Amino acid sequence: MTDLPCILNMVWRRVSDTRQTAVLHPDFWPIYKAEREELRSAGLTIGTDDEGVWHLRYDQKFDRTGADTLLPQMATAYAGKIREARAARAAAERQTEINRENARRDHEAWLEGEAVMIEDTVNRARRLLDGYGDSVPGRAKLARLLSLPITRSNLSDIYDICEAADRKIAGRNTEASTKSGGVDWSDEIVIRAVKVLTEADDDHAEQRNGIGWSAAHSSTGHWCYGALGDDRYRENALKLARLLVAHYVDQLSVHIPEVSPKGRAA
Repeated sequence: MTDLPCILNMVWRRVSDTRQTAVLHPDFWPIYKAEREELRSAGLTIGTDDEGVWHLRYDQKFDRTGADTLLPQMATAYAGKIREARAARAAAERQTEINRENARRDHEAWLEGEAVMIEDTVNRARRLLDGYGDSVPGRAKLARLLSLPITRSNLSDIYDICEAADRKIAGRNTEASTKSGGVDWSDEIVIRAVKVLTEADDDHAEQRNGIGWSAAHSSTGHWCYGALGDDRYRENALKLARLLVAHYVDQLSVHIPEVSPKGRAA
């Protein structure tokens, strides 16, 4: 078997006694689309390798018309269409670059024009995560969005999550306003207890290790932590916190000397 003629800079490589293959040149597509059956009759087909790269394949066993003659003829016959295809690709690439540059300029203008709104929205999201932690619905998505470059779409999603979170936080405040009872510790000790439990809750109650909030209280405990630092909700957060920390007296007594195992401040 002799090597096939090189056309369109495609270099043939032998893979067996009867088969050759060459990485497909984009300019060959017009020929293939118009002459698929004639190419097949000459033992020529197209396919991808294991890495998804397109190849022109030749198998001498299926060559009934002579690929060595057919290929140069087709390259000559389709020279005009190949030039047109090259011109179309070049024009498309130029337009793509123009569109990319326009999009970049538009994005930079938006970032500059909406800088205050962007900063306010991002800071709002960070305050929610820092303050309310696990009680923020969509917390994982919000954290991921904050790690990405700011775009209109990302900022819109951040805003929507913040709005939903604020509604839920306010709803929990309404629920907390109905609570009563719990430990009779001073406000200061209750706040310290919530802080100790929240800061110890590194695993977000995913492990039953007796450290931090339990799974049953993790979300509510994180809400209390955030709400105690929020003047709008502090009073009701204290009501709820007094009930919650009563479940953790033994754990808290190790960290807060004023807390006695019986659940009352010493």
